[in-house]
Amino acid sequence: MNGTTLVWNAVGLLPVRYSNAIFYNTPNWGGVQVRFAYGKAAFTGSEYYTDSRKRDNNGDVAVLYNRGAIQANAYYRFGYANVAETDAARFAPPKVRQYGAGFGYNFGVARLVTSVAVSDPDNAAAGSPNDKVLAWNLGVGIRAGAGEVLIQGHQIRYKNELTGDKPRADTLGLAYTYPLSKRTTLYASAAMTRNKNGAATPVRNNSNSYGGGAAGVDTSPRVLSLGINHKF
Repeated sequence: MNGTTLVWNAVGLLPVRYSNAIFYNTPNWGGVQVRFAYGKAAFTGSEYYTDSRKRDNNGDVAVLYNRGAIQANAYYRFGYANVAETDAARFAPPKVRQYGAGFGYNFGVARLVTSVAVSDPDNAAAGSPNDKVLAWNLGVGIRAGAGEVLIQGHQIRYKNELTGDKPRADTLGLAYTYPLSKRTTLYASAAMTRNKNGAATPVRNNSNSYGGGAAGVDTSPRVLSLGINHKF
């Protein structure tokens, strides 16, 4: 399992990366499953820090429930963030705690999903200046003929404990998907992120990002996409 990366998917902030780890999933007990992971931390530019000992271990535990119309999960993660190995961070890689929960319910003609996640590193100076991050989202899917209308709101609140700043990013997205077959789907989507108080969060679409970065502080990037998705 060398190189396995677990990234906090809300904003991609301070990812926790495994070099080698043990993963275990329990059997499914009436819709409930527990998943565990524990192993050595890995860092950009080096497999381990030069002073790596027991302290550089990562761990994950998650509880999932999936039965009938209900889906729910909760997780807790601890470890050392995957930041570049530098002289400043070599002996003090940022230790991070990440936790969150999600819930979904399928009404048949519509479905509702919501989640909340927190990333809380101990040593912001060695990694990102944004010490603590809270993110939540609320999404609705509504059947429209053979397709589905998707609406989602997402908010990210940053707290910089070094400066006291509290940047914030609000995102609203709207999409429509239409299946041509079991493996091929047409889609159209539009989204906008509004950055405030020094935030520079881009609009994200799967693995792609638009706007954000140093030039995106307090901007409102917008994205319109049309395409076709085929599963091979």
